[in-house]
Amino acid sequence: MSILCWMASLLAFGILPPRAVQTPQLPSGPWTPARVLTFVLHAESEMGKLQFKLTENMHNNAPGTCGGMPLNVAIRKSEAMPRIEAVVTGKALPCYVATYLGCDVGDWLGDNYSRRDWHGPDLSPYTKSNVTIIEQGPDRVLADVTEVPTECVLDGVATVTDNDNPRPATQAELADVTDVSRYTIERGKDGVWRISDRKPSFEWDCHLNDHPPRSAK
Repeated sequence: MSILCWMASLLAFGILPPRAVQTPQLPSGPWTPARVLTFVLHAESEMGKLQFKLTENMHNNAPGTCGGMPLNVAIRKSEAMPRIEAVVTGKALPCYVATYLGCDVGDWLGDNYSRRDWHGPDLSPYTKSNVTIIEQGPDRVLADVTEVPTECVLDGVATVTDNDNPRPATQAELADVTDVSRYTIERGKDGVWRISDRKPSFEWDCHLNDHPPRSAK
């Protein structure tokens, strides 16, 4: 898509921390496209809050490395994992942890904030994402959700910049968005629905150890 994102340059150089987004209200009932989108945005909100918490706590002496660089932002696994596991499970779990929070280092999850390839996923869902339900059953839903560059999303809203002034993107400007993630949402034995898989159109980091930097785009 050809839209200019107001936060792109600031995020690339680490001037701004990742933003925590507003938590949407989770609906109940049948799985409609609106319910899928709200559920996906809820998971995004939780990961955004943990990213924000990560950058609030600068741990210059945190043990270990990530991407070959010493950790300087970290969060205790005991604080982060219960919140993540409330919304994500299965194949998706290590991918969410590694992409949004960094490496698994003992009791910590963390990264080096100056690494240019770490600030979360390349693409993110937004409040006007198109959702196509591929299939669904009593305990499983499979759906495609359109996504835009993460730096274009502010509090869940896809934005563009006009003369350095950010504003929400119009439907016409979003009409040519073709990037999607295919989400699998499953109900566990405890009756709780979670994202169990996500197949994005970008390179998805699923390595929890001291993973190498992602390839240049």
